[in-house]
Amino acid sequence: MSCYFAIRFDDRIEMMTDGAVFNIEGRFVRDKNKSGVALFAPVAVAGVGEEPDIEVMTEVVLTAAFFLSSVDEMIEVLGEELPKFEPTIGASAIVIACISETRGPLILTYKNTEDRLVNRGDSHAFGPGLDIDEMLATGVDFSFPDGLRSDGVQLLKAMRAKPCEQFAGLPLGHYVGGHIDWTVVDRNGARVERVLDWDDVPGQPIEVGERESLLSSRCHARRTPSVESMREAQRRDVEVTSMLLEGVMRKHSNKD
Repeated sequence: MSCYFAIRFDDRIEMMTDGAVFNIEGRFVRDKNKSGVALFAPVAVAGVGEEPDIEVMTEVVLTAAFFLSSVDEMIEVLGEELPKFEPTIGASAIVIACISETRGPLILTYKNTEDRLVNRGDSHAFGPGLDIDEMLATGVDFSFPDGLRSDGVQLLKAMRAKPCEQFAGLPLGHYVGGHIDWTVVDRNGARVERVLDWDDVPGQPIEVGERESLLSSRCHARRTPSVESMREAQRRDVEVTSMLLEGVMRKHSNKD
């Protein structure tokens, strides 16, 4: 599982996820639905990391959302129950998009290496880190006046085009693939729409096409870091895009 990002609006959370699953050699294994939604509650969940651990944590979230009487109660219970699960393989993380009865739209994350739920505020992302120049080169309006359905696709395409070392031990390559799903969570519930499919080949590394390569070149035109510097940046924090998203959004907000 490779990337996601979520944005909080006044009345909802919107989230973009890809569907790629990779093996330890960095090869694309299969396309999988990453975004799970609760049946009767405004809750959605997605994850990155080790597939077995993500599946367990996702099931815990959706089960709590189904059986408990409120989202606020679900959050309280998850804060107690998720830390009880030991990682089976390695580090994994989930992002929970929900509508609290008392706090409104929330983006929460849980890492099985940290044992606590974290409120991420206005946005959060995980995946190939784009710097501000690369993000602005996509042409996206970071005030997101029309939500993420269109502009979110452009951002995930830019993340796909950027080579990275997704997790320690994986070769440098492209780690966004399979498909793009757009998830919306509001007071009416949670829903997912497939907005793009890629023709990635199982058993092979993700191959970026010519048009995607042009996007990558355009995004990197102002600064082309070395392979070593990219690897070091990815080792430091693969969530760097989240901070940049918030910075760009504040920059555009101040212009209004």
